[in-house]
Amino acid sequence: MGIIDLDHTQVEPLRFPAEREAVAAAQKRRVFLGTEAVEWAKANNLVGVGQVIAIEVALSLRCPEKCNGCPDSDDEVQKRIMDGLIPKIELRANRVDFKDRINYLIENGVEHFMFVGGTLDYLPELSEVINHTLSHSGIKVSFFSDRIPQTNPDGSPSRLMKAAVEDGWMRKVANHISLDAPYGYGNVIPDGSVLPPKKGRNLVATDGSMYSRVFKSQYGIVGAINLIDANVRRVVLNTTISPQNLRLIPEIYQQTVRLQEHAIENRKQTEVGLTVSEWIWRPHQARGDGTGQSPASDGLQMRDMLLANEIFTFLLGEEKRRRASGKPRILYNSSGYLNLLADKQYQQIVVDQEVPYNGGRPEIYNITPLGDVWCDPMFQGTEELEHVNSIFGYRDRVYAQQYNPFVQFQNPNESWFPNIVTT
Repeated sequence: MGIIDLDHTQVEPLRFPAEREAVAAAQKRRVFLGTEAVEWAKANNLVGVGQVIAIEVALSLRCPEKCNGCPDSDDEVQKRIMDGLIPKIELRANRVDFKDRINYLIENGVEHFMFVGGTLDYLPELSEVINHTLSHSGIKVSFFSDRIPQTNPDGSPSRLMKAAVEDGWMRKVANHISLDAPYGYGNVIPDGSVLPPKKGRNLVATDGSMYSRVFKSQYGIVGAINLIDANVRRVVLNTTISPQNLRLIPEIYQQTVRLQEHAIENRKQTEVGLTVSEWIWRPHQARGDGTGQSPASDGLQMRDMLLANEIFTFLLGEEKRRRASGKPRILYNSSGYLNLLADKQYQQIVVDQEVPYNGGRPEIYNITPLGDVWCDPMFQGTEELEHVNSIFGYRDRVYAQQYNPFVQFQNPNESWFPNIVTT
């Protein structure tokens, strides 16, 4: 097809090859460095100051875990190093450059900075860059971690977590935790133990298995309890929905409820919530990740949709009852995104992940490890976004109803409620 994919192993055909062709052409036509992508979008009236209020800050995209389907997993990184596609040592900007980019984005109206990975926990510049961001009035910060580095196998906070709490920034930020399975699932915790041992975990993980995702979820729940006990501002559990864990979503929801109850019972001010996002393959294929790393068959299929509809109809009902009784929300997604998963009329859209970008307009920015500012966490510029479809949950973090791409799926008989991750 005349296109170059990062992953040359095609385990199945590209689902939308024309989409990949169009994105590949845009990638070859222009490469943006520094803040050029945002400036280009502004010059072409695709975005204005204050229209995009959230950004992902990827200080690193390397991770020691082996979670299947993740482009940043150790297995995927090693494959790309062996293929000569990326260097063995990750190239990253220095802390001064990152702080300069953050200042630039605040000047352009960004209000919420989400520090994502990869695994950021051990980076020496992490606390300095986060504290610099928090020093600006009115700015909010989220920090994403699987909590493995922050939690000892006996369940106690690690020295790393204690240092971050003592420094102060961990209490001030929204702490996001990956949770793809409920605590106790999969028999990975030895009898009499609180958590599975860290040593040797990657020897157990095999290609395509859920072991790494189940493993880190155990640390995530215990880590969440430690964060609540430390009285941090917010704990958000993030769940990727796939055919492998779809049936587990109600139990994940109930465990989130119990964490919130733990905070209230212990008189902590910590807010506790849950966000969901479908297992994403379409934008990965569009940007050139290939079907070896991102096969469409790993996403939700039509055979999964009746169960998905049933689960999310129930959860929307639970959220309605909670709001009616004055209880705090558990699900932090917008009502439009949740109804997309609940309403049978949208089944094909979910399976095909077919939600385009409005004219290629940016919705959430990204700072790469090299310090370049992109118009999207997956794509450099708006010329690529014109051809992209995605129901990735980060698109739902657009708080304003007029800009949220999932408002079109709102149940007209119910009141809208926004995604509150960026609040």
